[in-house]
Amino acid sequence: MLPFHGKYPKLDPKSCVMPGAELAGDVELKEYASIWQNCALRGDVNKIVVGRYSNVQDNSVLHVDDDKACILG
Repeated sequence: MLPFHGKYPKLDPKSCVMPGAELAGDVELKEYASIWQNCALRGDVNKIVVGRYSNVQDNSVLHVDDDKACILG
């Protein structure tokens, strides 16, 4: 977990981040969300939200545009 411009990833206690995954900036994981091996979620210019019971599979990369957030689930 890495901060970016003062924003830190927010993880629900029931979410899961597997080894090798990297989350940076304005990233939020809801209840039972999971991020699998070697994923990169970079919420640098906007937010990324992974919803309840949603998952991001191995080796995925999620990024955002400055006027569009990334919201899964």
